[in-house]
Amino acid sequence: MEKDTRKSNNTGVIAILAILLIAVLAFGIWAWSKYTTTLTGDSATTVAKWKFGTETTLTDLNLATTGGAVVFDEVNNVKTDRIAPGTSGHFTVALDTAGTEVALEYVIQLTGMTDSKPTNLHFYSDKDCTKLIDTADGAKYSGYISQDDTGTVHNVTIYWKWAYETEPVATNDPIDTADGEAAAANGVTFDMTITGTQVNPADAQVTTTADN
Repeated sequence: MEKDTRKSNNTGVIAILAILLIAVLAFGIWAWSKYTTTLTGDSATTVAKWKFGTETTLTDLNLATTGGAVVFDEVNNVKTDRIAPGTSGHFTVALDTAGTEVALEYVIQLTGMTDSKPTNLHFYSDKDCTKLIDTADGAKYSGYISQDDTGTVHNVTIYWKWAYETEPVATNDPIDTADGEAAAANGVTFDMTITGTQVNPADAQVTTTADN
């Protein structure tokens, strides 16, 4: 009888230990376990695009003929396709920034100007011919295209004018006469160089230069 009682007690102890073990395991799971998920993927950096070009012929521009990018203002009393004192016109430079995603500065330079260019024939950046493009500085004209305006073709117009009279008349009339003879004999031609440069992102925000 005593043996059975001892056996029964052992059974009870084992049952209690089993219950305690289950409780410990359950507590451990509750206290320390957690859902965890690890995500992996590729890192991608998008680089701003750059493309700069022109749709304008850059060599041997003929100011006296309307065609392509060149417009010769209609006048009277001068033979067709001839420049002379009192004539004017303009040409348009098409800057192609399709695909560009950064602001840029452009420089348009009239290069290779023949020596026979009339002294009183000047180039301007505005249609009223008040903003002179100084040929002594290599006839450079510069401007900006903001990143908001890139991705399209931006037109820049340069105007020219050979004034009918330039003060002082007594001095400039003989000059125009001599220049006209030289230009008629040798012609007046020039080329263009166009440079586009990305604006430094650390600089102040630029705005697109208005075409006058």
